[in-house]
Amino acid sequence: DGPHAAQDIPVALGQTEKELKRSLKQGTSTWRNPTERHEKRIWISPPVGLSPLLPDLILEYISSEISGLLMD
Repeated sequence: DGPHAAQDIPVALGQTEKELKRSLKQGTSTWRNPTERHEKRIWISPPVGLSPLLPDLILEYISSEISGLLMD
């Protein structure tokens, strides 16, 4: 994961800078799934854009939309 997922998002969700820097220095994950904040459990997942299935999903959606337009 890039710096946004590894640093920006954990800090935005309440991870302290001290905890973040310690994890980065140790080479460990900057977020533990799930983490509880304000009585809610939070998971950070990999970006959807990294899924190898995404291009096929987009093409399927486009094909479906084109078919719908042609039938109108």
